[in-house]
Amino acid sequence: MSKIRVISREEVPSLYSVIVNEQLHHLGVLKDFKKHDVIKNFIPENCTLSMAWVHLGQNEILKTHVHSVSSLILICNGEVRLVGDHNQLLHEGDALLIPPTCYHGLIGAGENGFWGLSIQFEMRGLYENPDEPLTKFLGDDEKIIDTSCCNLSRLFQVNAEYLNDFSENPLFKLFISPNKFSQSLNFSFLKYFQVWSDNFQKIVLARELFCDHPEYKDMTRDHLNDEWGHNNSLKKDHKLSKNRWDPILEATASWFIWKMGVFNENEKIVLVHLVIEASATVFYEKIPKEVWASIQSNHGELHRHLDVEHDKVGLNMLEGLKPAEYLRLNQVQQEGWQMLNQCFQRMHELILADMDQQS
Repeated sequence: MSKIRVISREEVPSLYSVIVNEQLHHLGVLKDFKKHDVIKNFIPENCTLSMAWVHLGQNEILKTHVHSVSSLILICNGEVRLVGDHNQLLHEGDALLIPPTCYHGLIGAGENGFWGLSIQFEMRGLYENPDEPLTKFLGDDEKIIDTSCCNLSRLFQVNAEYLNDFSENPLFKLFISPNKFSQSLNFSFLKYFQVWSDNFQKIVLARELFCDHPEYKDMTRDHLNDEWGHNNSLKKDHKLSKNRWDPILEATASWFIWKMGVFNENEKIVLVHLVIEASATVFYEKIPKEVWASIQSNHGELHRHLDVEHDKVGLNMLEGLKPAEYLRLNQVQQEGWQMLNQCFQRMHELILADMDQQS
């Protein structure tokens, strides 16, 4: 080459599947750099380095397998869940080092799955010769997904991580310094929190409305009774005549209402109790008592005690499920926390905009 060239990812030929032991195995998308003539000629002939773009869409699975050579995967965009001998959710910027003989599989996560770079340093690329891949897949009669990542304990462990992340939501930073407890800040916060409170009432009502399973009916009705009317009490306390409508705040809050009509009962337990009610235990600790005292409301104190019990409701119903069911609950859990964080982050942005207008 005598001049600089840019090779787009789309220009590299794609491999979508491979046959191993007369079985067809789905790879997602694999683009080996050496399948592009310009890149192949650019890499020194005596170099054994091999690189390939790899991609899995959301919930797309690369079945559990093992390599005969070491492999390095750089997560370039999105998220992917590693399963097998080690189980972890990987994010953009993570480097996954896989020694030979270690069993592993990948599941595309997040909204769009992931794109990564698969790199090998010896022999050749894993699928450089599709007729003789350096890979052995587990048979259909063997475990595809290690159950150590698909159980109730793992669901709780991941939820604790999400809860810790939620505690760092920028909304709470507005209330760190005591001199921030101004009436204008409280007024602005309550105005947007009322939107969430009103939507939460619709969430528990929709859940009760769409529940016709006798094993879950008492639980959903009791939860509705415990929560009913708290939004109206709060509205009377702060005496706001009308909420400010915001498309992002409304969309993220009402997303949970929609899911009450399409999720099954176990998925709703995860969304309502492991996500919403668990987040409330952090929320009512992070929002200072002075905020509620400024409008002479007992809303904060009421929920500080009530939500500690509500985050445990129905969790016994999640025991003894199949690995595939836990995998689905992991997805519900992830989506719920992403939407909730976005909702409260939007409150933060709107409050800052209000404060800027007043300054």
